[in-house]
Order: sequence, then C-alpha cells, then structure tokens
Amino acid sequence: MKILHQDTREGKIKVRIDNMDDLWHLKNIINPDDVVSAVTYRREETQRDKIRSERGEKKRMRLDIEVEKMEFHEFSDRLRILGVIIDGPQDLGSYHTLNLTDRDELTIIKDEWKKHELDRLKEAVERSEEPIITFVALEENDAVIAIMRQYGLKEMAHLAPNIGGKMYDSEKMSREDFFEMIIEKLKMIMDPGEPLVILGPGFTKEDFFE
Repeated sequence: MKILHQDTREGKIKVRIDNMDDLWHLKNIINPDDVVSAVTYRREETQRDKIRSERGEKKRMRLDIEVEKMEFHEFSDRLRILGVIIDGPQDLGSYHTLNLTDRDELTIIKDEWKKHELDRLKEAVERSEEPIITFVALEENDAVIAIMRQYGLKEMAHLAPNIGGKMYDSEKMSREDFFEMIIEKLKMIMDPGEPLVILGPGFTKEDFFE
C-alpha cells in the first residue's frame, strides 16, 4: 500500500492498493460510518429509462459513500464496501457498492483516526515490499500449491491427475509428466525471482526439486 496524501486535520488519508494483502488491511482499518471516496461505475438513469423500464449505461464517476458494511472476498481478490452515497454527480441517498481491487485508489475519511488504525496503515505500507512465498506440498500423484498472504495461506491449485474423470486421461500419468504439470502451474502463479518452498513426506519432494 502507498499513502498518496494525508491530512490529519480533516481526517483524510488517500491510499493506493498495491497488492491483495492491502485489501485485508483495509477491511480492518475502515469502519461503519467512515466515508470512503473512490472512482467507480454507476448506471446513469434518465427519466425516459425509468418510463421504459430500461437500464442506462454505466458511467465512470467519483462517489463518496458512508460505509455500512464490508466484505473481503479473498478468493476473488476484492473488497466490497457498501454504503449510502453522500456526495457525487447523482443518486444522493441511494446505496452503492465499491468493488476495490489491485491498483485502485481511495480516500478514507474518519472523524478521528485511532492509533491502532494508523499503526495498521503503517504496517501495510512497510510490508507491501515483502516477497510472496509460494509453497508446493506434494506426494505421489498429489500436489497442493499455495501462497503465503499476510492473512494466511491461500490455496491456488490442487493437482491430482490420476483420480480419473473428464479432466484427465484414464491412463496413469508418469511422474515426469506430473512434475511438468506442477511446473507449468507454478509458471502461471509465480513471478520470476519469488521464493519457492517444496515440502512433503518421503523422497517425492527431492525428486521434484531435482
């Protein structure tokens, strides 16, 4: 996370989301009754649309909403913030949901920033440069790939090619082909230079490492 602007007198702090862990931090920083300002999309509904029961085209706009509740969706890498629109070009007093994800910017406005909230914000900024660690836990014909997030482990893939079914051939896959399957999946998940931890019972992990 990066702090783009801070005005303690007005209780405003503008931040940029740099990774998915920032969404988890924001979930623990933003509270009900806080105000969040962000660029979003909302349907622009004209009077004719209302008469014809048609839905207008979504327009890009900045809205300020008074927060009522939040949902952190770790599997979709998204933070949903629901609240009432208190400032913006349209629909004041109506409900709107901000869907925040990587690279989004938002301004958080509080009547008073508590020390633990500022500490949490500082932690998010400091830890944003930490590398993402990927884990491969494997044994014969079974592997799980997970990444370490600041809120815990997130499973990215479970590979078990010899269980049968439509996804796999009925013939047993060779160990070499299974290892290659794992490597191809890792290429999709990891960036070059990130650390990888290989673990599991027996000698399968050593063979995979080789």
